[in-house]
Amino acid sequence: MYHLSDIANASIPQDIREQFHRDEHDRILFFTAPPLDVPRPLLGGKLGGHSLKYLAKKARDEEALVQKRRERDERLESEAREKRKRETEDEERRREEVKRLKGRAIEMLIGKVEKGTEGIYEELYNGDAKMVMEEERMKLEKVQREEERKRTVLARHERERKEAKFIQLARVTL
Repeated sequence: MYHLSDIANASIPQDIREQFHRDEHDRILFFTAPPLDVPRPLLGGKLGGHSLKYLAKKARDEEALVQKRRERDERLESEAREKRKRETEDEERRREEVKRLKGRAIEMLIGKVEKGTEGIYEELYNGDAKMVMEEERMKLEKVQREEERKRTVLARHERERKEAKFIQLARVTL
């Protein structure tokens, strides 16, 4: 807190000085911070304060604000759900399109490989290219069948070896 100089303090009329806090030398005191506990003045024998009408309006306004915030939050949540749903659907469409394009690309690659192979065979075997290609296809199918048979036999032997490792214990009853 601080106070004015004596000359400045003397220039303020006495009746005005009496309305403020003063020190022992009758100088007006100025505070750098408001008081922590402000006493409420008595109005007609009762404490002054807000009217019931004001307090009711304040409560309604606060309730309206809470309701608006709740509605806003629900709307934002709904928009977020819709956005996630659209993004999920878009992502699914993109995956399907990529899958379709990959299949098409593989079909095109197979077609080009077949045409290239036919061209090589035509160059090497002239008019006999179709016959040679068919003979080699049949040889390849035979080799594939033989390999499949070998895999089946190996799988059966592996299963038999595993089964031989386990000892079957019979339950003995007395």
